[in-house]
Amino acid sequence: MLYQLGLEQEHSQQRFFYTDITEPLARERADQISRAWQITIVGLSMDQIKTLHELPPEIPLKIFTSYYRYGEVSSLAGGLNAEVIPVGLKFTDAMIKEVTRLPDGAVIEIILDEHDFASYGGLILANYQRGFAAKKVTFKVRALTTINDLVKRLKSGECQLMIMSNKLWDDLPTDFKRLKMVTRAKMEFDGRASEAARLRAGIVV
Repeated sequence: MLYQLGLEQEHSQQRFFYTDITEPLARERADQISRAWQITIVGLSMDQIKTLHELPPEIPLKIFTSYYRYGEVSSLAGGLNAEVIPVGLKFTDAMIKEVTRLPDGAVIEIILDEHDFASYGGLILANYQRGFAAKKVTFKVRALTTINDLVKRLKSGECQLMIMSNKLWDDLPTDFKRLKMVTRAKMEFDGRASEAARLRAGIVV
């Protein structure tokens, strides 16, 4: 209860938010943007956007999100006095190391849920291919089937690394997440690619 009251008070004093598929991910990226732009930005999961309807409607809000989630977040923010602004993301150093340590010819599978596979599969594949263009590896995007099927593909040598989406990660079995060839998607705020977003939001640094 105290946490919820504190959260409501925090939100009531804020104009800037970052939203993503999970609250931990949204808070992590909100913190990154806050440090870069020297302004407080609150992280919200997409399910928590509805709490913003409790704010006074005369308060203009700025809601940042990734380009992938822009359409969904815009729909969820309907009815709010809010502008949804996409920001740029880049692969973290840890993600780059995980991919570049693989031998040439390695196959990397990016695992998404059915919705994201159908909606963003092609975009996500293109982003990985562009981000690691200098590395001679093959990326494939697949929809999640079963854990047994994923383990079977790893053991068969069909792929050398599985990158699980953050949307799936928290619900995966711990033993599976501990496998050496299993990781999660790791991206962070890209300030250089987000200059237009900063200016659009009227933030001065």
